[in-house]
Amino acid sequence: MGKDQEVMIGICGGVGPAAGLLLHQNILEHTDSDGEDQGHLNVCHFSRSEDMTDRTEYLLSKTTDADSNDRMENPACGMARTFEMMRAASLHGKTRLVTGVPCNTFHAKPIWEEFLRLTKAAHSDDVRYVHMLEETREL
Repeated sequence: MGKDQEVMIGICGGVGPAAGLLLHQNILEHTDSDGEDQGHLNVCHFSRSEDMTDRTEYLLSKTTDADSNDRMENPACGMARTFEMMRAASLHGKTRLVTGVPCNTFHAKPIWEEFLRLTKAAHSDDVRYVHMLEETREL
């Protein structure tokens, strides 16, 4: 995908559903659109809480009982399914995808790295993944 290609911002929500909504609202409010709908950025926001296991419960079970982790799906799996829906939308619109997850806990290493492993293999060249904590540190 070309660098001059139109970009779509992908919000992988549902892990703290209000956080995704707040991010989407902030994007709208901070976009200089010259008062026109067409001046806004392209945003695709998927919020699929039902498909996400609890991040904190997953992380705590990982540290206290290794066997329980075999029974509990990593939240990255549900988010990867959500990401694939978003990716299909960006391909349909012929846009590059810049995506992130507005949830601090989701960025814990065991979850974030699994999410990247599940999604990057097929899309590493044409998707920019935004790591919320690293981006904040850069400020």
